[in-house]
Amino acid sequence: MFDSTKVRANIAVDDPNPSDNYNLRDCLEEFRKLYEKYGAKFNLFIPTFYHRRWPITDRGGEWIKWISSFPFFEVSAHGFYHRTPLHRKDAPS
Repeated sequence: MFDSTKVRANIAVDDPNPSDNYNLRDCLEEFRKLYEKYGAKFNLFIPTFYHRRWPITDRGGEWIKWISSFPFFEVSAHGFYHRTPLHRKDAPS
């Protein structure tokens, strides 16, 4: 597990969200390895209602509860909608 003599790092992860297009589980094992080897933590900058389609309370809040269960994730608010209409024609106005 973590040894205090090792380097500590905090890595920002931008825009994780509960949509089916963003699968944080794909990276979970890599996050865990970096945490165990280096004590790295991952700050998740999460929009609370990503593009007005995926609130973090989706699925009864299970997604955000799942994220909160890992010792290597820290959660930070990253805006509410994260609307980017210049990049997405289908983004609500």
